[in-house]
Amino acid sequence: NITGSETQKQFIYSEILAGKRIANGGPEKNSKDTKAIQTTLTLENGQYFLNGEKFYSTGTCFADWLAIRALHPDGYTVLAIVDRYAAGVEVINDWNGFGQRTTASGTVKLRNVVVDPALFFDERIIADTPNVRGAYSQLLQVAIDVGIAEAAFDDTLSGIRKARPIIDAGVEKASEEHYTLQEVGKLNILLDAAILLLDEAAEYLDELDQLTEISAEQAARASILVAEAKIYANDAALHISEKLLELGGSRASLSQHNLDQHWRNARVHTLHDPVRWKFHAIGDYYLNGTHPARHAWI
Repeated sequence: NITGSETQKQFIYSEILAGKRIANGGPEKNSKDTKAIQTTLTLENGQYFLNGEKFYSTGTCFADWLAIRALHPDGYTVLAIVDRYAAGVEVINDWNGFGQRTTASGTVKLRNVVVDPALFFDERIIADTPNVRGAYSQLLQVAIDVGIAEAAFDDTLSGIRKARPIIDAGVEKASEEHYTLQEVGKLNILLDAAILLLDEAAEYLDELDQLTEISAEQAARASILVAEAKIYANDAALHISEKLLELGGSRASLSQHNLDQHWRNARVHTLHDPVRWKFHAIGDYYLNGTHPARHAWI
């Protein structure tokens, strides 16, 4: 909404409404950090050519268009929308993480791909204008983690109802064990807190979406609210998916139940934006009034 012209928006929205999917070409294959740009655009005989190699390119195997960040010949970064099936585009399904196995977050190679300058989005505008791009990006990650936690909690309840009680408990069913009841209560509170923080952050972003212009303070507050939600979502997804196996007993570890998928997915996905830096951003904001950096990872 910030960088796109009305013509660009119309094109992108119409493609999405027509059922076309857009995926991202992720960070550079071999860069020092996620912000470094090595993929380049060159201008030759009136045509722009794109060259580079991306990784963590989530969803590219299933996409019709790829959103690729690249260095413009004039020295600034653009987001180029590229036809997935254009000559020179190679999508390699080489993501082999032990979790998030179907996200297709592998490699995209770009070799002299001809791209349309009408589909360049100038990212300088984002750097110069208060915005909530990072907050929205992070909110999506929070929602995924909360979803994992919710699924793991449901499977925890089902697993306990099928489990056998410990002999010393003196009860007929595992669902009547006193310590199990205590653990389930704790998990429920943790999950509820994560959901509430996610809802609070989302509602604030909805409020800002009604404004024609937002302040730097509003943009910062949005990122902080999402960061707070991310911390609880992180803990809920990891803790509940681990407790699922403990409280479900030995049968919960049987491969045919595939209950380890929740922990594997949670452990891999929560690496996306480590919460140790969320704590740092939150503390710096409340103590020193420091605004979080403007990028997609905070």
